[in-house]
Amino acid sequence: MATILRREITDGQQVQGVDEKIYYQLITTPWGGSPAAPVITGFKKDASGAWVDVTATIFPINTPSVSGDNLVLPRLEGLVEGGEYRIEMRWTHPGGSLIEAYALLSGQR
Repeated sequence: MATILRREITDGQQVQGVDEKIYYQLITTPWGGSPAAPVITGFKKDASGAWVDVTATIFPINTPSVSGDNLVLPRLEGLVEGGEYRIEMRWTHPGGSLIEAYALLSGQR
């Protein structure tokens, strides 16, 4: 049986200012490296606790890229103060597996 890796990033929940525009990177080496065909999706928790897709709002230019073992996310922006976000990062592993990791963020003033 394959080893199950932690899906949430090991840095824990991140905080980003509502006026900030940040390019994040994920080092994919723990998952075997060499990511290909990355897809990034962003969700925001609504008042009922459901995750709503807000990719178009927080990643207006949704073009992730790859640099070696690093998955470079598109610029993350437009967070709402007090908002809770989940960023899902998917890519294809050289062996053909589809891998997904995620990060939790909160927007701050």
